[in-house]
Amino acid sequence: MDWERAMDRMPAYLISLLASSALVVAAGCASSGRPLENWQNDLTSYVAEHGQGDPNCLRDLVDLRSRRSQRPALITFRSNAGKREAVGVLVAQQQVDSKPWYFFLIGISENSRQGVKLEDVRLVGFTAETDSLHWAIGSPDAAVTERYFRALHAGSVAADDVNRRRSAPRFDRFPGFGDVFDIAVLGHDVSVTERRSGATWQLQVPTARLGPASAVTAAARPSDRTGG
Repeated sequence: MDWERAMDRMPAYLISLLASSALVVAAGCASSGRPLENWQNDLTSYVAEHGQGDPNCLRDLVDLRSRRSQRPALITFRSNAGKREAVGVLVAQQQVDSKPWYFFLIGISENSRQGVKLEDVRLVGFTAETDSLHWAIGSPDAAVTERYFRALHAGSVAADDVNRRRSAPRFDRFPGFGDVFDIAVLGHDVSVTERRSGATWQLQVPTARLGPASAVTAAARPSDRTGG
């Protein structure tokens, strides 16, 4: 095919649309490797658009469940980055240095033909100040994530059913049903423990100056997906 002639005959608006689509696809591929960063950007956009910079708008994300549910008021925020997904659970809002900090436990998973695989769980906190969200991010800890993962699946497969299920798709849903998270704040040290597994995630809130900031403005890009 003579592509030069085809492009000459193609309307200008269609050429522009194809170029824009290519950029979107390229951006999506590039961002798929940074699910935590995408989650931060999407939450920043949500706070800007729905709360005009006030994080209290996150209360609108309460997961309305049956009163018999073990999690009747779970607040989650979800962000997709290609085949990878980050789901944050609001554990608590606590005062640190007289500032309100919001602490999320974030599960990062990858979707594939083999199912959904939980890759990492991180403790993240932020506070709002001067039209920006300032962040504190816990370090990855494979041992803690594995401890949580083992408890998540303990007892879910009967002994006589193991062989059949080995070839079945894997679905690591975060948060797991029945998860209970306890937070402890001692000065600037924050830890969150999941009761069933005993897995504990930690981070330290900055002292002298606040951590990296993301601007809370109307220009922030809209979130891909919110709610739990």
